[in-house]
Amino acid sequence: MPEKYFFEKISLLVTHYNRSRSLERLLQSFENINCSFGDIGVSDDRSKPEHIEKIKELQKLHTFRLLTTLLNKGLGNIISKKYMDK
Repeated sequence: MPEKYFFEKISLLVTHYNRSRSLERLLQSFENINCSFGDIGVSDDRSKPEHIEKIKELQKLHTFRLLTTLLNKGLGNIISKKYMDK
């Protein structure tokens, strides 16, 4: 059986903008190597609706928090307002 790698004290923050296929490959690659983190946040700064829908589908397969905004105000805004206020 492959070794499992669990980084309990590490939070992984993935920035995302209209690249849901790349996000899917990244999350699947961590699963393939049995690697997990204490928390995973996906920060999306107002992607197109089809990418948001794909991300919501990915949440059914992988555990992560989706951080979004109604207006594109920049990545720093999402991180400071949503991710850090955990």
